[in-house]
Amino acid sequence: MIGASGARVEIVDVTRTFGELSPTIDRLNLTIGSGEFVSLLGPSGCGKSTILRLIAALDQPDFGTVKCSAEDNPQKFYRSFVFQEAQLLPWRTVLENVTLPLELMRLPRAEALARARTVLRRVGLEEAATKVPAELSGGMKMRVSVARALVSSPRLLLLDEPFAALDEVTRFRLQEDLYQLWLQEKMTVVFVTHSVSEAVFLSERAIVLSVKPARIVMDHKIDISRERNRKTRLEARFVQEVGLLTQAFYQGEE
Repeated sequence: MIGASGARVEIVDVTRTFGELSPTIDRLNLTIGSGEFVSLLGPSGCGKSTILRLIAALDQPDFGTVKCSAEDNPQKFYRSFVFQEAQLLPWRTVLENVTLPLELMRLPRAEALARARTVLRRVGLEEAATKVPAELSGGMKMRVSVARALVSSPRLLLLDEPFAALDEVTRFRLQEDLYQLWLQEKMTVVFVTHSVSEAVFLSERAIVLSVKPARIVMDHKIDISRERNRKTRLEARFVQEVGLLTQAFYQGEE
């Protein structure tokens, strides 16, 4: 659907303070390459979501720079944000919720509907197109949210703990779906999570942050096969990677 490389993210000497004496983020430096899937891990309140909002341009740093660019079109590319809650419009159908970004882009209605149906097919919700959010399960709502984020063909997809409120089985299924979508679309993904196992399953690379002001405790390349499915979580290498990140997570709380 995208057919082009993901965006590159460069965070240089970034500081962000929210009225406290100490900053939430203090001179953070981080580069995320085009097409990478990177997870941000760390204790509650350490600044993970703040970093995500800075990358999304929903917030601005007090000092330093955050730069996002795509190689083939550095001036213009789409980025999408998936929040912890699905935040669907209750009076609109699934299809209408997914077409919303395209309506804001002023795409012709026929093209918007065609693109929305395509992405709904990709997330397994084609048959739910005429339902409204009240008729959907929590997992289905989150699928709609992901579909809405994908419909604009973003080069950069930002997710803030989107599966945290779901039951374990649904969460595992959506992790597998998201991972396959990333492999197919080749976009850059930055994923905030509290779950070490989720970070290991999804990511090429995991960044473990300390308590605020956030510093990088570990910048780790995940060493498991790209062929990931439900059996992956039972493999010895997966368990070892979870152990490494868990140890770093504890270090970040010290």
